[in-house]
Amino acid sequence: MNTTSVHPLPRARLTALGCAGLLLALAALACGGSGSGDSTLTVVNGVSGALCSVRVKKASSQTFWGRNRLGSRERLQAGASLTLDLPAGYYDADAHLCDDEAHPGFLRYDIQIAPEAGGIWVVGE
Repeated sequence: MNTTSVHPLPRARLTALGCAGLLLALAALACGGSGSGDSTLTVVNGVSGALCSVRVKKASSQTFWGRNRLGSRERLQAGASLTLDLPAGYYDADAHLCDDEAHPGFLRYDIQIAPEAGGIWVVGE
């Protein structure tokens, strides 16, 4: 089951969240995480514009990006976050701005989602 929640975050906390997420992921691996089980990916909008599309797929496993994780009229505002329930593993993600169709979007490959610790992607970093 995929659930989403959107929460605004102050811009100053974005980098701290990225570091904290990385530390949690490394700690889980150091404790013998097996790479299986349910976890989460937190997507933080680190750019100045709203995002209308966030897609996530298993890393290098598919060419199809899958469905947009935001609702058809939902926007992820600058500084806000989106939490996705996903199995632990590696993922590729892409996001697109709402009001700039000429922008190529933001891509991130091989995002690690650790068991129980999760993962984080700050869009724009």
